[in-house]
Amino acid sequence: MLIPLLRYALVAVIVLAMLIAATPALADNDLHDKDNFQTGADSCAGCHRAHTGQAPKLLTVGPTQDQFCFSCHDGTGAETDVVNGELDGSTYGTSGSGLRGGGFDYAVMDVDVNGNITSRLVTSAHTADGITSGTIWGSGPVNATPDYGIAVDLACGDCHNPHGNGNYRILRGNPDGMADEGNTTAVDVSDETGTPTYEITYNTGNGTTQYYRDVTYTPYNLDEWCSQCHTRYGAGAGQGHIHSGDAVFSYRHNTQISGGCLRCHVAHGTSATMGAYSGSVSLPDPMAAAGGAYDSRLLSAKNRKVCTQCHQPTGEGVGHGGAGGGDCAACHGTSGSHATHTTANSKGPSTPLDCTDCHDDDNYSLFSDGLPLATTAACDTCHSPGGSYDGVNDPTIGAKANWSSGVYGSPLQAGKEQWCVGCHDDDPAVIAGVSAPDVSLFWTAGHGRSASVECEDCHDTETGTHIDGIPRTYEFQTSYYSPSESGVAYAAGYRLAYVGGEVPLMIPSNYSITFSYNAQTMKDNGFRLCFDSCHDPNSVLDDTPASLTTNFKATAPNPPRNYSYAWGSGADINEHVSHIMNYTMQTWDSDWDDTTNGAAPGSTDSMTACSSCHNVHGAAGYQAGWPNDAMIRDGSLAGRTGYGFSYVIEDTGAGGYPMVTSIGATKTNSTGAVLRNSTETSSSDAMCSGSLCHGVATQSDPSYDATGSSWATYLEFYRPWQDFGPYGP
Repeated sequence: MLIPLLRYALVAVIVLAMLIAATPALADNDLHDKDNFQTGADSCAGCHRAHTGQAPKLLTVGPTQDQFCFSCHDGTGAETDVVNGELDGSTYGTSGSGLRGGGFDYAVMDVDVNGNITSRLVTSAHTADGITSGTIWGSGPVNATPDYGIAVDLACGDCHNPHGNGNYRILRGNPDGMADEGNTTAVDVSDETGTPTYEITYNTGNGTTQYYRDVTYTPYNLDEWCSQCHTRYGAGAGQGHIHSGDAVFSYRHNTQISGGCLRCHVAHGTSATMGAYSGSVSLPDPMAAAGGAYDSRLLSAKNRKVCTQCHQPTGEGVGHGGAGGGDCAACHGTSGSHATHTTANSKGPSTPLDCTDCHDDDNYSLFSDGLPLATTAACDTCHSPGGSYDGVNDPTIGAKANWSSGVYGSPLQAGKEQWCVGCHDDDPAVIAGVSAPDVSLFWTAGHGRSASVECEDCHDTETGTHIDGIPRTYEFQTSYYSPSESGVAYAAGYRLAYVGGEVPLMIPSNYSITFSYNAQTMKDNGFRLCFDSCHDPNSVLDDTPASLTTNFKATAPNPPRNYSYAWGSGADINEHVSHIMNYTMQTWDSDWDDTTNGAAPGSTDSMTACSSCHNVHGAAGYQAGWPNDAMIRDGSLAGRTGYGFSYVIEDTGAGGYPMVTSIGATKTNSTGAVLRNSTETSSSDAMCSGSLCHGVATQSDPSYDATGSSWATYLEFYRPWQDFGPYGP
């Protein structure tokens, strides 16, 4: 949390804009717009005089900085009257309404929390004149020896940057006067989108007439900003039960709730009053607290009523929000990652969780196993600590480490690129009985091998429902052949990102219906996701000599002999074309259910596509140690056919017949590679088997190990286009 603290403030909170202009001006706007200072200097004269300054920094009004700022922000220049805590004008709200941050002399607030908004003298405020010294309670590191904080005489410019910076309310990333200021990383608070809102608003909660100050506008990291000054106030869930190690600030309320520090406090000043008990709460410093500190500590409601807006007394101490557990979202709904779990959204479960699905309903600071966040196992099933990637405890991609800050942005936040694989690894998350598909090879044997390819390059995390409880969301329907429908359901099922507003992959597809017998339409529209910025469509889909730079081809002479399947019996063939652009074939079961509208096993429903044969998430290869650079499917995704892939070299066998072997074959010394079904147990189990296309080499076939076997036992020949010696192109 961050504001250089004002004298009596328990926790510093955010500050409203300081603007300086003879016409209405607002944060990072008009005179405070940083771009104005880049393009011209006319606005400088609104605040500074070269030879007749009346305050330091050559300010036009003085002698103190607050007098200069208040020359506009008292209602005479800017609509944000921070002196009287009200909006003077109707450009950004209702004239006369209270400001969110209160005021330095008066505040227009509902301190009784009963719907009665009135203007009253403030009872506590941050200092702003740059002269009056106050203690920043809790500044500095945790200390076993009593230490209360540093003394600072705050001015407006210590928290705000009058020249603009693009931050919320032009807050400085590092407030001036904070402890260890020079060694602290700036906390830049994201600005509002659209028209700024300055007036304070209230709503009701828990289905009652009880009023709550609305803090849903608060930037997510404002508590971190306040904590730059009030260092030891910042605390996470459960810290009220754990000693911090500090002699003074020992047990601390969670500040990582919705609204952060502003859930209870205002930034400039409050008119709340305290009663006999709440007003006599001691300041941290015993000397300053002699006889009690009869002030309101910037609290937004009188008599510490901020507490009862969330906590209601129950038969066994303090509960949450009254009978029935109350409305947890009033405090926690948007804090940390609560919203992902408890509201309908594109990232969490299709049916939002209840509080008691994770928490102990007798003690909400603990989880259902009675343990705090650091040690609970309540997250394990959904986030999967096992496998190659620890989705729970990993300091970078673990759910616990990312609870407060989150991982999502657009795209995933920097350093969080492997977030998805925490669940989608070889010991996957299991939710509603459905296991997350294992895509953990993506980073080692899939597209992720390239540092430029990440999950969100193909997937859209902002649309659809991620966790819908259905093992295979996409399911073929005959209507999907229509050009207007082809690819729509497929993209939704796998949450694929659209390309220029168009479907990424036209799957399923029927050449005569989807593409109307137009080859160019198929090449332009069929595989946008693959061809838009990565793969060359000409090398894959053109059957011309130039296209033979594709790795999947037959070239005469077809080494080691022309015994593999190739159109033209030895002519140069682009096998991608023969599989994808063979318009008469419809040889792929696109939803992998081994049937098409109730047809017999082995039925197909779509033309061949990229994902028919390739696993973009990575394939381990037919055998450990044999790299599968082409990411040919190896059966690692549940229910999906795998094609045995291995590099081969010629091995002339008995009787003089040309044979091949995988023994000793590498990418460098190979004469090519073979593809064959690797997971089927009968001819009806695989796409390219039985009566559909190729003969089948089953696991019971002695030739399955690719030792001394003829080409005829294999499904297809994969020929590296690079020159690997005498069998090069």
